[in-house]
Amino acid sequence: MHILRNRLFLILGCVAILSGSYVFSAQRGNGHHHPTPTPTPAAPIERVIHGLIQSDGAIIAGSGFTVEISGVGLDALYTVNFDEPFLETPGVALTTLGEPNVNLPAVLGGMGPASIIYRPSEPSGANVSFIAIGLR
Repeated sequence: MHILRNRLFLILGCVAILSGSYVFSAQRGNGHHHPTPTPTPAAPIERVIHGLIQSDGAIIAGSGFTVEISGVGLDALYTVNFDEPFLETPGVALTTLGEPNVNLPAVLGGMGPASIIYRPSEPSGANVSFIAIGLR
């Protein structure tokens, strides 16, 4: 019976170690192995920032960011600075909301954990919506 129990613990120990949920430690004295649960590492927390930006840089909707504009007309670049940088560069989608009801992609000029830079594809003063998804 003792050998069967040790083999069972060995099999369960291998499965548990492979799944990352338990670490087995030997207790001296009686020779039995007892599972010692270890905490599972916390899953990364996802963060989503989204917004609607007017052509003059005013924030129509959303929070957690500010907007700066450099240049004018066709040379205008918009920089969206996140109040709290992401852990790494987020996934970003931008859309120029043209008239009438025509959505065009905005030209992404650069991005990083702390900001994204874009140029609307319609220089007539169209609004831009964006969403950035990444880890905190």
